Amino acid sequence: MLLDVPFDEKDQAKAAGAKWDPKRGSWFVPEGIDPSAFTRWLPRELEVAGGNGTMRAQSFALITGQVACWKCGKDTPATTVLLRGYQEVFDGEGEEHAGDAVINPIVGLDAATRELFAAKAPWMRPGHSKTRDEVYLAAHCEHCAALQGAWFLAEPGSAFFPLSEEEAARLTVEWVHEPIEVLGDANWSSWTDWIANP
Repeated sequence: MLLDVPFDEKDQAKAAGAKWDPKRGSWFVPEGIDPSAFTRWLPRELEVAGGNGTMRAQSFALITGQVACWKCGKDTPATTVLLRGYQEVFDGEGEEHAGDAVINPIVGLDAATRELFAAKAPWMRPGHSKTRDEVYLAAHCEHCAALQGAWFLAEPGSAFFPLSEEEAARLTVEWVHEPIEVLGDANWSSWTDWIANP
């Protein structure tokens, strides 16, 4: 069983019996040890409860770009969602938005979309960000497993903020014609105009 242990709690997890897996870049509970002692470090499912801030759309795009890992320097993928027109829930009421929103970071997803991410973007998995002090669906380096912070993926010239049509053309875009419920930070920018409709 894999664990999501913040760096400053690694000594506590180790004292409780957790082991470090360098290939996965994660702590885990070895077989034969009672997992109840590790409840606080179990990865969250990033479920959407339908409360305030939940965004809903009838379709969406998976956007994948490359980022240079801060730890090992190798290129690794990062994926997020683009909503082209969506409804945002506040106090039980839906507010319609006609524009685009790139969701980064993603802190909650409906079950079907979580399964889609697991199948199509396995490098995206729940991770604890020390900077945000929050668990979100984070890119993890395919080479060294280091978490790639959401902020660095959205700064100008990065994976989720191309500065030219040429940079946008390097993104992989896969439209998914299924409904989505997502909770996270909505980012708006004119670069999404370069993403063709499905």
